[in-house]
Amino acid sequence: MKQQQQEEEEEQQQQQQQEKEKERMSQEHQKQQQQQQKQHEAAAYETTAAAAATAATAYKTAAAAAATAAATEAEVY
Repeated sequence: MKQQQQEEEEEQQQQQQQEKEKERMSQEHQKQQQQQQKQHEAAAYETTAAAAATAATAYKTAAAAAATAAATEAEVY
């Protein structure tokens, strides 16, 4: 009788340990997913910043071309 009770207690402890391990693994998985999402967001921001820098360069080039055209036109008149 006492042995059976001891076995049941051990089994219960094992189950509790397994539940704790499952919970820990679940939390670890969740952390990894959050970290991946942050990395994706950071990459998206970097891409957006690069696109903005490219657009700014294009606008500067267009402005310089317009200024050159205006100066050339002013020389003609």
